[in-house]
Amino acid sequence: MNKKIDLPGELDRRVLELRDLFDISQSLNTSLNLTSIFDQLLLVPMGRMLITKGLVALKTKDNTLKVVHFKGIPSSIQNQTISTKKNILHPLFLTNEYNEFEIWKQINIRVLIPFFNRNGLAGVIGFGPKFGNSTYTNDELRFLSSLANMGAQAIENAAMVTELQSANRSLDQKVQELNTLFEIGRELNRSFEERPILKQFAYSLMGQLLVNQFFLILGTGKQAKIAFTQGSIFNEKIVNTCINLCQQIENIQHPVFVDEFKSLDPLKKIGIQIIVPMQLQNKVEGFVFLGSKMDGSSYTQHELHFLSTLANMTIIALENARLIEELIEKKRLEEELKLAKNIQQLLLPTQFPTLSSLDIHGFNLPSKHVGGDYFDILQLNDDEYIFAIADVSGKGIPAALLMSNLQAGLHSLATESYSLDKITSKLNKLIHKNTSVEKYITFFMLKLNTQNGHYQYVNAGHNPPVLFKQDGTTQLLEEGGLILGMMPEVDYKQGNGVLASNSALVLYTDGVSEAMNSKEHEFGEEGIIEIGKKYIFSHSSKSFNHLLINNLKIFCAGEPTEGDDVTILTIRFLSNPI
Repeated sequence: MNKKIDLPGELDRRVLELRDLFDISQSLNTSLNLTSIFDQLLLVPMGRMLITKGLVALKTKDNTLKVVHFKGIPSSIQNQTISTKKNILHPLFLTNEYNEFEIWKQINIRVLIPFFNRNGLAGVIGFGPKFGNSTYTNDELRFLSSLANMGAQAIENAAMVTELQSANRSLDQKVQELNTLFEIGRELNRSFEERPILKQFAYSLMGQLLVNQFFLILGTGKQAKIAFTQGSIFNEKIVNTCINLCQQIENIQHPVFVDEFKSLDPLKKIGIQIIVPMQLQNKVEGFVFLGSKMDGSSYTQHELHFLSTLANMTIIALENARLIEELIEKKRLEEELKLAKNIQQLLLPTQFPTLSSLDIHGFNLPSKHVGGDYFDILQLNDDEYIFAIADVSGKGIPAALLMSNLQAGLHSLATESYSLDKITSKLNKLIHKNTSVEKYITFFMLKLNTQNGHYQYVNAGHNPPVLFKQDGTTQLLEEGGLILGMMPEVDYKQGNGVLASNSALVLYTDGVSEAMNSKEHEFGEEGIIEIGKKYIFSHSSKSFNHLLINNLKIFCAGEPTEGDDVTILTIRFLSNPI
C-alpha cells in the first residue's frame, strides 16, 4: 500500500504559514484597539497575497452587515449596511447570483471571508482582486479563514474593552457633572436674592456649555414674565413672542428642540434652539430659551440632562430665596407690630382716677398685635373729666395710626373752651382731611362734672353706651350725628343729663356687641344689658368688665377677639354729691 508523503517544500510552506498565523494571533490578541486589529486583518493578507482592496463589515443587532473599516476603497463606503438573508458559513465568491451584494461587487469586492463568535456569524472580511487577477487558491482561502477567526476573538475582546472604556468615560463624565452641579448648587444657595441667583445660573451656562445667547422666563401662561436676558439677539419683541407662546408649551416636562414642534416655528426663526422647563415639585414654574452655542456645535443629550438639572436647581434656589424673603419680611413686620403695640398701649390709660364718687375701669383687647379700638380719660380740672371711646375701621397698623391721630386731636381740642359738639365737628374735619373715603371712626365722648353729676355727650355713630339705673331701667346714649371722616362738614347734636346715685355707665365697641357664636347669633347690646342688670351693682367696675368678657367667651365658645378688637370702659357712680 502506497502512502502519500508531502514534499519537503510543501511541508516548509505549511510550517511557515502556521508560524505566520501564530505571530499574527499574538499581535492581534495583544492589541485592544479596534482600528489596529482591522488594519492587521486587511493589511497582512493584502501584503502577503498582493490584494488591491479590502473591507471589514460587522454584523449588527438588526442582522445587517455594516462596513466599519476599509482599504483601497472610496470613503463613501464607511458605515454602509447590507441586508442579507444568506447564512455565510464558508468563503463566498460574489458571483452574479448574489444580488444583495451588488453595491460591494460594484467596488470590485470578489470574496467574503466570514468569521464567527459564540453567537454565530460576527462579520465578514471582503477582499478585492489579487494583483494580476490571479484566482484565490484553496490554501489562501484557508489562511484567510484562519486569520479571520483569530481576528474574531480579538475584535470581541477589543469591543468589550472599548465598551468598558466608554462606560468608564461616561461614569467619569457623570461624576464630573455631579461635582460641577454640586459646586453650582452651593453657589446658588449662598444667595437669598433673585438677581445673584440668576447671574450664577447665567455664568454656569456660559462656562459649562459655551452658551451666551439665552433668556429666562418665570411663571407660565398669563403669569409669565421675563426674569433674565443674556445676549444681543433677543430683543423685547422676541421675548414677548416667547411669553405669548408659553401658554402653548406649559405642558413640556423635559428639554425639547424647537424644531420638533411645528407650533414653535416662530422661535426657530429667531434663533432659539432649545426650551428647558424649570420644574418645582413636578410643576413647571418657568422656561429657559437658549440660542446656539458659541462653538456652533449641537446640543447633546448629555447636555440636555445637565440643562434640565441646572434649571430645576435654579428654580428651587429662587423659591427658597422667596420663602426666606417672606420669612424675613414676616419677622420684620412682627417686630414693627410689636413696637406699634407698645406705642399704642402707651396711648391708652393704664391707671384710672381714684375718686370717692366714681369707680372706673377700662381695657382693650386687640384682635391683632395692634388694633383700631380706643378709649381715653382726660381730666379737664379738679371736677370735670372727659370719657371717650372710639372704633377705627380696619385693624392693624393703619387703624392704629388713625387712632393716634384721633387721640392727638382730642387731647389738643379738649384743652380749648369748645363745647363737645364743636370738638366733634373739628375732629370729623381732621379725620376726613387725613384719610381716604373707606376709612372712618365711630366715636363717643362724655364730659362729667363729678361734683354735681351733670354730663354732656356726643355720639358720632358709635354703639350707644348703656346707662344702668338703680331702679333696673336702662338708657342708651344715642344723641349725636354721623361717624367721623365720612363728610368734611357735619353738625352734631349734644345730649345731656344728670347722673343719679348708684348708677353705672358701660361704654363698649362693636367687638363686644357683634361677637357671634357658632349659630351666627350676635351677643348684641341685649347681652350687655342682661349681664349688666345681673352684676353691675354687685361688682366693682374691674370685676364686672372681666365677668362680661368671660360671658362673651362662653357665648362665642372661644376667643372673642379673633374677629374684632374688644374695648370696654365701665364707670360706676357710687353716690350723687348733689
